[in-house]
Amino acid sequence: MIDNKTIRRIDELLQCKKLSQRQIAKQLKVSRGTVQSVANGKRKVREAEAKGKIPLSWRIPSGKPQRCRRCGALTKFPTGVPTFFVETAVTF
Repeated sequence: MIDNKTIRRIDELLQCKKLSQRQIAKQLKVSRGTVQSVANGKRKVREAEAKGKIPLSWRIPSGKPQRCRRCGALTKFPTGVPTFFVETAVTF
């Protein structure tokens, strides 16, 4: 997952119009697709994250692998997440 700081930096470099998307991707060590998504407005700063409403520990899957109650996929749930967030876990 790309953090908000990197998305903002990509946007700043795109606004300067001095570097190509390929050069920006190489400099920031992200894919060209990511730079293109920011340029097209498809990838934006996540507001809830930017305001600090979602703790970092909720977004990082670090718990032991468990089966999803909904689909049965083996998942790693983020630690410390309230039970109503568990259904939206990232599958691996």
